[in-house]
Amino acid sequence: MSCRIRRGCAATRTARRPADRGSHARQGAFRLAAALAVALAAGGCLSTEERNRLISHQVSSKAFYDAGEFARCEDQCRRGLEIDDDPTLQLTLGFVLMRQADERKLAEAVAVFESMSADDWRVDLGLGMALQQLARLEAARAADANQRLSAGQRADLAAAEAEHRADARDALERAAVAAGENAPADVSFHLALLDLEEKKHDEFVVHAEDAFARLAEAEKVARAQLAQPMAQMMRERTLADSAMAAERGQRLCRELAILSWNRGDFSQASAAMTRLEQFGSLDRADYFSRGAVREKLGDDEKAVLDYEKFIELSSGVFDETVGKAVTALTRVRARLAEKRTATPAGGS
Repeated sequence: MSCRIRRGCAATRTARRPADRGSHARQGAFRLAAALAVALAAGGCLSTEERNRLISHQVSSKAFYDAGEFARCEDQCRRGLEIDDDPTLQLTLGFVLMRQADERKLAEAVAVFESMSADDWRVDLGLGMALQQLARLEAARAADANQRLSAGQRADLAAAEAEHRADARDALERAAVAAGENAPADVSFHLALLDLEEKKHDEFVVHAEDAFARLAEAEKVARAQLAQPMAQMMRERTLADSAMAAERGQRLCRELAILSWNRGDFSQASAAMTRLEQFGSLDRADYFSRGAVREKLGDDEKAVLDYEKFIELSSGVFDETVGKAVTALTRVRARLAEKRTATPAGGS
């Protein structure tokens, strides 16, 4: 019978990570990872009572994670890891720390992922996502005008942000290679967001298209699962996953439409808006965006419908965009009236 190494047992882990680039945050992560390894001491196999408690913590942590009760999930992970250095609980702890998006917890999430074996591509996915979020926090802090930071402090934040983004890309690309054709949309979705943040627009298009294909495949699987009898908890989880996939698909569509608009590629922008509706209902702002795209393409009749819908949904809202929509609607209606007047009935 084999047994896992318990906390307090001597062990050595080798993580297949690239050489550290020297940032203080990453050095801290490695120090914590080393401390975790050193802290393991010799001991025997788990007793039946310990094994049952460990299983209970594994089950509870997953249930709390799925329910979005992250603090309780974190607590269950930590309790279980006091019993055994279980990789499933470690992985869950890393993701639940990351999901809470607190800078301290993100740094700990990085340390947890760094301490784990690189054999599981999910470790690199979690590492990449955590580093990506740290970079966003650093960028926000550096850009905050209310922060009284010296030029040197802002330079340090900018350097840390760039390093975290580079390390995030390395980790996400490793996850993509390791997972291969079985990679979920999460990998290409987060790579696409990273592309946007780094203004790598051509790479964004490639990763977004890959994410679209994987999201569509995942939705087919979800529909097939939902058509079959299943436990209520599993049904709720499947529905939640499907809703998240739709939200991600729409986000990528909107970003692709904006990028195409800025490039003057209105046909591509229109295709992105068409795909957007395949992932779910349009929101108020989408109707204005699609109306503008359709107007650029000369599809005035459909542009009128979109502008009208935007104005209808803007009841009680008074902002610059509403004024633009009213102006655009007046302009397109006038152009349509002119076309109809200029074209004899039944003629061309």
